[in-house]
Amino acid sequence: MSGEEQINKRNTNYKRWSFRLMVYSVITYASILYLYFKNSTGLHHSELLFNLLAVIFLMALLLQGLGYAFFRLSIKNHEAQDYQLRVLRWGYPLLFALSLLLFYLGFSVF
Repeated sequence: MSGEEQINKRNTNYKRWSFRLMVYSVITYASILYLYFKNSTGLHHSELLFNLLAVIFLMALLLQGLGYAFFRLSIKNHEAQDYQLRVLRWGYPLLFALSLLLFYLGFSVF
């Protein structure tokens, strides 16, 4: 391995950023669920709540998409296998399923 390849391989932190973005999107999805169930006691839902949940949902999708892109880059660059990549390998399919569930809940209830 040449010196330039070694420097490029050492400086890639794609899996760390992917892991961080996945954690941020999990926190964002948890806040969506919290707001949804906290305010679902009434028979009607305000338009403001719907707009707030839609904006937070779009932010979560953006975080999830960026994190998945970084995950793919870390696989492409053959970064070292550790707990972060194992969590990411299982986490992103679960997040995708959660986003589909939240999308269904958001548009079936409102």
